[in-house]
Amino acid sequence: MKPILLTIALLFSRPAWAEENKKNDALDIYNQLAERKELAEFFIWSGGQALSNYAAEQIRNKEIPFHCPPLKFEMKSENYKQIYMDYLDENPREETLAPFSVLINALKANFPCPYFRDIE
Repeated sequence: MKPILLTIALLFSRPAWAEENKKNDALDIYNQLAERKELAEFFIWSGGQALSNYAAEQIRNKEIPFHCPPLKFEMKSENYKQIYMDYLDENPREETLAPFSVLINALKANFPCPYFRDIE
């Protein structure tokens, strides 16, 4: 009985099994992070688009926008992502804020509206 138990114990504790499990775990974690990254990039792009459209609507209605979106080119996902990440690099304390708040602050910092700010 003891040899059978020892064989079973050795079989399930072999380094090769452990190594294979580590590889599978690492692959699972990588896939989850990739999915989260895509979701985060979509959130940043869609949030940026929504905020820029709202600011453009405010300008058309002669209201004071919180930022002035660029008019000469269309912002793409990569643009919003770079603005977001650069802003967090420059303002590490804001990592504790909600991502949408960080996005608003990043857009304000990168696309200020000097004319409208003078009115306030």
